[in-house]
Amino acid sequence: MKKKNQLMSTNRPSLADDIAQQDQPTQKSGRKRKLNEDDCPVSIKYVDSKLSQKILKVAQEQLAETRLQPQSKRTTKSARGGASASARKFASTGRRQRDEADSDSEYSDGEDDDSEESDSDGAHNADEGDAGEAVDASAELANQLYTDEGGPLGQLDAEQLRSLIAEKRTEIDEELVSGVGGGSEAGASRVSSCLPDSVREHFESCRAVLSQYRSGKLPKPVKQLPHFSQWQELVELLDPNSWTAAAMCAVTKYFAAKGKTQALQFFQGYLLPRCRDDIAEYRRLNFHLYSALRKALFRQREFFCGLLLPWARESISLPEATIIGGLLRRVSIPVKYAAPALHMLLQLPYSGGRAILIRVLLEKKYNLPDPVLGQALAHFVAMETDSADHLNEDGRLPVLWHQALLALVERYGDYLSGDERQRLLRLCRQHQHPEITPAVRQALGALQQRDARMETAD
Repeated sequence: MKKKNQLMSTNRPSLADDIAQQDQPTQKSGRKRKLNEDDCPVSIKYVDSKLSQKILKVAQEQLAETRLQPQSKRTTKSARGGASASARKFASTGRRQRDEADSDSEYSDGEDDDSEESDSDGAHNADEGDAGEAVDASAELANQLYTDEGGPLGQLDAEQLRSLIAEKRTEIDEELVSGVGGGSEAGASRVSSCLPDSVREHFESCRAVLSQYRSGKLPKPVKQLPHFSQWQELVELLDPNSWTAAAMCAVTKYFAAKGKTQALQFFQGYLLPRCRDDIAEYRRLNFHLYSALRKALFRQREFFCGLLLPWARESISLPEATIIGGLLRRVSIPVKYAAPALHMLLQLPYSGGRAILIRVLLEKKYNLPDPVLGQALAHFVAMETDSADHLNEDGRLPVLWHQALLALVERYGDYLSGDERQRLLRLCRQHQHPEITPAVRQALGALQQRDARMETAD
């Protein structure tokens, strides 16, 4: 214990030492900061040769532009005054630096400064003369071009200019309205002939990329396609028939993001034929093309007007309708787009593919307006007289028609009147299915019994 206490007492500093340490300023033992190139007081940085060439080139272009711009005398005088002031300031700073460096030879520096000042003033006057001649020449050229006597633009008034602009606009609109196909191919050849060689080669390289694309980023011109005024001709120049399915999906995303007319025309002119060809060849749809349809459904108005309704008008097949119907089931669609689409589908003649689409839209349980329900009733009741062309070998209507009728009765039977229900019962007596027709009659009978109980209760 004594040895331990002695060790503790020897290690502990005395009170006088503590007071002396408190009086002295403490210094933090921080890490020694390494000196970088930026921390050096004298650091010399050099510009790369390529960068210096670019800077000189841009400076020469700007100098040429400023010399060719027509300016007034007042602007020229102010520019000359500013240039002379900057030249004098630069000369004075140079003299000050030389004076500080060579403080022993004051008299010789003074003589050098005077001589340099006179030389700089003479050079500046020479530059002013050259700039003045260039400005006067550019002003004279501008006066010849734009005055009433000189150039062609001066001979036209505002009305004539408007008429010329209107004519050009009509010509461009007529070229664009030619649509997809032969007109677009002719436009593509015309556009390719008008494009510079470098731009045409760049689009040809983009076409090669799209023909082998699997994943990743696309070239920037492909991303900007929807924003060009003549995008159809440029798309034909890229040869969309050679694109991979992944490339079609990626380009569809860009057009869906743009929306409006460009998206509608692209869906109808390029995406729809590609999907139909793929289904006709493989009896199923490629995953990337299915993803393209989902991306197109992001623009629901353009999807229905440019893809679904044209597809349904062209006698959509059963595999195609099954694929589109499965897509519609998985996506939430507002009633303001679904109701008009359903109304137009009900106006078309019966087919198996259209019956699938009608059943899918009816099963989504929209709050449909009265005109759509009236058109649905007329669509089914029309089979009382026009069913001869649609009967199968057993003399019955296809099962798809019966399934669509069952969807109408189950979802919207409450909104039908008593007379309309009676018409549907008569229709069921004429066209029967061993499994579906009893379900339709049961649903209609339950609705009639409920209405009868409500009448007796009142």
